[in-house]
Amino acid sequence: MVVESLPGIFRISLKWVNVYLWKWSDGVTLIDAGVPWQAGDILKAIKEAGFSPREVRRILVTHGDIDHIGALAALKAETGAEVIAHGAEKPIIERTTGRPLRKNLLGALYRPINGVIAALILKPAIVDKTVLDKEVLPEEGLKVVYTPGHTPGHVCYYHPERKVLFTGDLFMHVRGSVRSPYGLFTPDPAGVKESQRKVAALDFDAAFFGHGEPILKDAASAIRKVAPSPLKRRRRLADR
Repeated sequence: MVVESLPGIFRISLKWVNVYLWKWSDGVTLIDAGVPWQAGDILKAIKEAGFSPREVRRILVTHGDIDHIGALAALKAETGAEVIAHGAEKPIIERTTGRPLRKNLLGALYRPINGVIAALILKPAIVDKTVLDKEVLPEEGLKVVYTPGHTPGHVCYYHPERKVLFTGDLFMHVRGSVRSPYGLFTPDPAGVKESQRKVAALDFDAAFFGHGEPILKDAASAIRKVAPSPLKRRRRLADR
């Protein structure tokens, strides 16, 4: 269930979704928090990786989907970790507002169902610190890349020196192919495309996805095949 994919980077595979451990000099950081009933599995995996729960100092949230923050409140209580997210995602994580869905008929039909599910099984968690685009987290050395579209405050985390990217749901690696997030849960598809262009311009070798196997070599090439190119964007603008 837990594998050290690269030195100091551990993937905790929870069937459909992944969370990650990042080891730094004075502690461990958890990236994302699985679904509500997976807190015990995540804590067990942390121990299997050779750490105690109290060594988890920080939890970085890519976005507020139920499969990425489901166990956040329980893990925060168990570890005492500081929770970090983009400011636009804070109300979703703290449950003061709902998670937006696609603005179409299917989204309108599913919205009340999604709200009931979240109310029944998702506990709010306090965000201790909000971050902005291009902010560097000194403990991990990770850089915040603001990538809205799938959710308003979605972020990726990027380490320029190690050339490592954590994509959240901006990209998924499903059945051996890199793809965009699911449409129903993406209220701003144009925003996703802009965010994908932004990430595709980064220099990275390894990509760690919220869903699917990591790509540990030449990940940027695989992602650039999916991301709209800057040339296509210029052509669209010229045609307007």
